[in-house]
Amino acid sequence: MVTMDLLNVLHAIAQAVRERDYDSVWEFVVYTAKGFEQEYLHSLDRRKFYNILWEIASITDNKAGYYNIVDKTLSQISDKDEIREAKTVAYPNFDEKEKSFNA
Repeated sequence: MVTMDLLNVLHAIAQAVRERDYDSVWEFVVYTAKGFEQEYLHSLDRRKFYNILWEIASITDNKAGYYNIVDKTLSQISDKDEIREAKTVAYPNFDEKEKSFNA
């Protein structure tokens, strides 16, 4: 997948650039993520997608931006089971939070 290749390159760039360039890297990450087709992802691909996004967000100090991307990408998924699975991947500790709400 081209998007994953681009995100892997952006991850390497984020690790190599200075802090002053983090915003530029993150802007390109957001642009790249917008073109990602969530509806057709398998669980392993989705896991890789969110993991690399989280790593880049952590490096560039854009964790709030990560959650914005997650919310937008989850809104593209129509199947309820797929949404639940995606949330468990995208949001750390989602299962525990859901259990506490249902208790």
